Amino acid sequence: MPHLNEAFMQHVVDRNLSDVIYPLPMPSILGARLLATTAWLIDLIYIDSAHERGETLIEIHLYWQLLRPGGVLMGDDYREFPAVREDVQEFARCQAVEILFGKHETGSDNTWAILKPPHAKSTTPRGNLGGPGRR
Repeated sequence: MPHLNEAFMQHVVDRNLSDVIYPLPMPSILGARLLATTAWLIDLIYIDSAHERGETLIEIHLYWQLLRPGGVLMGDDYREFPAVREDVQEFARCQAVEILFGKHETGSDNTWAILKPPHAKSTTPRGNLGGPGRR
C-alpha cells in the first residue's frame, strides 16, 4: 500500500493540487473529528468506510456535516459489502437524497456518491464532533 499512496501523492504534486487535496491516512471517524476542528467546508469527500453495519452510517453522517452545500460525498464497496450498501441507503432515505453510481472502466458500479443539496446546511455541532460550529 505504501507505493499506492506515494503514486497518488506524486500525481497530486505533479498537477499542482497539493493546496486543495488533503489525504488523511487515518480511520474515518478520527479524520472527521480532526476536520471538525477547522473552519473548512469541503467540496468533495471520499470515504473508505469501515464496512461494519452502523459504522459506515456514522462516518457518512459525520462527513455530511463537513460538506459544503452542493458538495459530493462518495465512497466505494457498495456492491461488495451489504453493511455499506444498507448504511448508504438508510442515510439517503433519511436525507431524502439520491444515490448516484459511477461506472469503473471494468464495468463495476461499486462506487456511490451523494450530492448535498445547495440549500442544505453545513454545521458541526460542538458536542458531536468536538469542533467549532459552522455557518
